[in-house]
Amino acid sequence: MNNKNKDYHFFATNFVLNRISTERQPIVHHDSHEPSLEIFLPNETETLVYTNSLKILLGRILVEYMPGFQWMKKVLPDHIDHPHKEEMNRKSVVHMLPLSLNNECSYDGCVRIMDEYIEMINRWYRKAGRAAELDTLQIPVGGDQLTRVRFQGAKTLRAGAHTKQERFDQLYPMVIELFHTLQDF
Repeated sequence: MNNKNKDYHFFATNFVLNRISTERQPIVHHDSHEPSLEIFLPNETETLVYTNSLKILLGRILVEYMPGFQWMKKVLPDHIDHPHKEEMNRKSVVHMLPLSLNNECSYDGCVRIMDEYIEMINRWYRKAGRAAELDTLQIPVGGDQLTRVRFQGAKTLRAGAHTKQERFDQLYPMVIELFHTLQDF
């Protein structure tokens, strides 16, 4: 048997533009030396909004899976009211980045992928005439939990490098994205 299957793991990345601008969001500063429990727990208004949203979601599940609750379909709203409903009603703008022929299963592959990110960012900002912004630029990078940990570890391998770009300082924060959850449904 000399015909063996080969398994290739390449790395695909999408660039997603935020629909909600963070520029209009208020910046709230708290004393970090003695954080108050209230900043982490929902207040009465937030709890009320959460419970009302849960009622609607649970009602939809009952209507879908239990024929005896079909009457609820007439009273359940199509959309849950929230402050960002107008922005969330718009279609997401997603740009597919070039496929990386590297595998994120190793630190070596993660370092190569992040090198490609930095090279792309620098090239695009220079072409756009915005090279001056590269010193302060921070771009969130995400993946599933394991990829996020691997990227953070690969970034740590470069912590002693001389330049921000070699240290991957522009790639911050490293976040967990729940895209697998969306793919499963």
